[in-house]
Amino acid sequence: GSMVLAEVVSDKPASISNGPSHVNHGSTIRTAKGLYPQGCSYSPDGLCILTTVEKELHLIAEAPSNQQQPDDGAAAASVWQPVLKCNGGDTVRSYQWYPFMDSSNPATCCFVSSSRDQPVHLWDAYNGGIRATYRPYNGLDEMESPSVICFSPTAQHLWTGGFRSDRMLHLFDLSRPGRTSTCVRLGKTRKSKDGQKGIVSAMAVPSLSSSSLSPNLLAVGTYSPGSIYLYDDRATRSEVGSMVLYNHDGPRSASTCLVGHGKSHGKRKRKRKWKAPADDDADNDDSENDDANDNNSNDAADDILMSFSKAKSQWYQSRTRMGVTQLSFSNGSNNQQPLLYSTSRRSNAIVAWDLRNTGSPVQSYEICNGATNQRIEFDISGDKLYAGGTDGCVREYDLATNEGAMVRKVADTAINGISVRPNSSTGTSATIAVACGCRQFPTEQDWDDADEVATDTLHDKLLQRQTGYVQILSSEATEDAN
Repeated sequence: GSMVLAEVVSDKPASISNGPSHVNHGSTIRTAKGLYPQGCSYSPDGLCILTTVEKELHLIAEAPSNQQQPDDGAAAASVWQPVLKCNGGDTVRSYQWYPFMDSSNPATCCFVSSSRDQPVHLWDAYNGGIRATYRPYNGLDEMESPSVICFSPTAQHLWTGGFRSDRMLHLFDLSRPGRTSTCVRLGKTRKSKDGQKGIVSAMAVPSLSSSSLSPNLLAVGTYSPGSIYLYDDRATRSEVGSMVLYNHDGPRSASTCLVGHGKSHGKRKRKRKWKAPADDDADNDDSENDDANDNNSNDAADDILMSFSKAKSQWYQSRTRMGVTQLSFSNGSNNQQPLLYSTSRRSNAIVAWDLRNTGSPVQSYEICNGATNQRIEFDISGDKLYAGGTDGCVREYDLATNEGAMVRKVADTAINGISVRPNSSTGTSATIAVACGCRQFPTEQDWDDADEVATDTLHDKLLQRQTGYVQILSSEATEDAN
């Protein structure tokens, strides 16, 4: 079938009660049969939603008010519909809006995307054309497509990472399309033991609105072995050639490692001391016994400290088992210290890191990722954290109070993407876009039914169950019944 967002279903606002709140369902934009969207992102001005379905990028926009018809005299819900489709050439791996996008200024209406075996494209959000192309080349002078892309806070540069051949990042000047880039190496060689290892899987930069964080800060997460490193990229702006970020002791000391995401805590090796042969002198025997007792007491104290550190590290590893899938900085609103939030594959937690003390996380938030390797996204808006899950629920956390989650059931399938509309989140309500869908496999009941029905019927049933959609929700507070 054609890979398009096929239909728009404008439902009546339906309330799903869960405590003192409810969710209004707005427009539902369904994909073609057997396909589902992978993530979604509101534009910075909140007027468009960007998502991807297999090889295509889809732009969803809110219909003009004169095209929205009231239903039975009641206030009609906002109707969203697909307005633009861009063919990425192959499976889309990453995409991001231009940070200063404003629909009233066509020059800023653009976004970047990275597809498999394709260069990075800068797309025009009005006509779907390609404005510019950025081509990363590896050490063999072969173009290699990145799996992660990220704008700098000033939107003057573009970070690209996730290459399989080299442990490096490419930093492009947005005003200079082509292959000219600054190569930022994360290690001496691909197999060397220094620096950050693994394929880059996530990147994040702080917002310019955050006065407590430097705009030169860059957080990089990797797959197995999962790790998070913080880098300072100021040295890269003045150099044209390659730049090494892994050196901790030299003048380019730019990296800090966060412990917790898959990073093992090995046992400390003790050096064996040479012991002199036993002497018949009783005084020597007494002194050696005293020294041995002192060493045993010191070793016992070291074992206690080591076991505590190992136990604490293992607990966080159990919360974040596999490679990092998403990183996000908070703006530090309401005079709070800005934190770095991360999540990983096959993990049921979003972990918060205090950048002043990167030794261990400061908070974790329960989510439902199950045993899936699918990327499950979260979004932060002000003091609220919203997260999807494989159980079809949206979880809302209050970062100011760290109270328990407010769980809302909004779908019968996995919610793999979630995005909060800018300037819509208040103390009582927020407009949220969710991308729903996941890969479906035959169950035992399906195989039992396969003996009675044709194989084509079973395949058609799986495709129908796998079909996903993008839905716009409005979360509103109501008065408590008590």
